[in-house]
Amino acid sequence: MGDENIKAILERAAFNPAYLQALLRDREAALRDFTLEPHERAMLLAVPDDQLKRMVEQARTRTLLKSCLVKAGCVTAAAAALGAFAIPHLTRGLSHEQIDSFVVPRVLRTVADAEEQYKLDYGQFGSLEDLKKRGLTWQDNRCTARYIFEVTIEGEGESFTATARPKKGQQEHSSFIVGRDGVFKEIRPDGTVEVMD
Repeated sequence: MGDENIKAILERAAFNPAYLQALLRDREAALRDFTLEPHERAMLLAVPDDQLKRMVEQARTRTLLKSCLVKAGCVTAAAAALGAFAIPHLTRGLSHEQIDSFVVPRVLRTVADAEEQYKLDYGQFGSLEDLKKRGLTWQDNRCTARYIFEVTIEGEGESFTATARPKKGQQEHSSFIVGRDGVFKEIRPDGTVEVMD
């Protein structure tokens, strides 16, 4: 069960930028909500910040790819149980479109969540560079290297729009957009728009 406790903490930090910042700022306080064995707590308190960030990023990538594979119908129960060990082999069967349609909106979700945290901290929404400087978001280049991510701030930092659009030469891929209302839209190459769940 110990590994599951640590996994739960890393996954929470992977998809909640504010919690990751809390871990980096005051790890003892951030771990209070979890029931941990003494050796688990000691390990998490002792690990350096840089290593913790790498562990969180690995947990994030593993979870995204695993979910992507399950959604695409490419994973058997046995392969899913193998987790990270099965993923590199199974991604060979996925098209870029299958990966992008799952992963890119989740990267944008991270940006949207980071914007809300930034507004709580600074009273207005920030640029993508502002978010990155404060460690609130990052770009997942493993599955989204075909995309350019942008944040447009509207008014005096009162609202924002985050977009992911295909790079030049990748126009066969969809674009994705989310605003402060939290509504995600996929804009397909033929111009049709779909509101995503």
